[in-house]
Amino acid sequence: MNWILPGLQLFYRDTDTPIDVANTFHVGDTLRAGFFIDVSPYAGKPMHRYRYIIASSHAASLMMPGDRYPLHVLHYNSYLKVMDIYDKAGVTQIFLMHVPAKAIFAPGLNGQLNISFNEEETVVDIARKSLDTKLALPPRELLEEDEWLERTAWHVGVDQEGLPNTLFPNLIVAKDAANMGKAVRKMANDTDPINMILEDIGQ
Repeated sequence: MNWILPGLQLFYRDTDTPIDVANTFHVGDTLRAGFFIDVSPYAGKPMHRYRYIIASSHAASLMMPGDRYPLHVLHYNSYLKVMDIYDKAGVTQIFLMHVPAKAIFAPGLNGQLNISFNEEETVVDIARKSLDTKLALPPRELLEEDEWLERTAWHVGVDQEGLPNTLFPNLIVAKDAANMGKAVRKMANDTDPINMILEDIGQ
C-alpha cells in the first residue's frame, strides 16, 4: 500500500475498438499492460464506447513545453487490478488500479484496494462519480484528435487477438524499448524493489 497510495491520481484513455468486455475483464482480475500505456490526467465527456480510468502513483509524465497532449505513460510491465466495470449512458468504464509486481498474488489484496478516503466514498465510488460528472461536461477537443486516438486505440492488458496478456513479464525487448522502459521507471519514481523485474535487456 505504501507503493500504491502516495501520489495516487486518476488517468484516462478512451477507445471505440470492439471488445467482448464481459468475457475479457472481471472484477478482481490482474492484467499486465503488455505495451506502454499512454494516458491523460484529465478527460471530458466520453465520445467513445469504452473509457479506461486508471489509478496510479507511478505514471511517468512525458509532457514537454509546447506539446499538444498531456502525455503520461505506464511501463509495459505494469500490473493492474480490475476494480470495477461500470456502464452508463452507452459508455463502459473499466477501472484499473496500478499495483506492484510482487503484490499481484497477495492474499486479500482485492479487498484492501477499494480504499475508503472518507466514511462515505471508496475509490470505486470516486471512479464511478468521475464518469457521472464527466458525462455532463463538454469533450476535451485535444483528446479527440487523430494522433491521440491512435495512441489510445488498443485495450489495456490484452493482445492483438483480444485475449489477456500473459502475466509473465516481457524480459527481452528491443533496445529502444529497453531504454524507454528505464526512462519511464525513473521518471515515474518506480525503483522500489517491490516492483522491480529483471527486464529491459535490449536486443
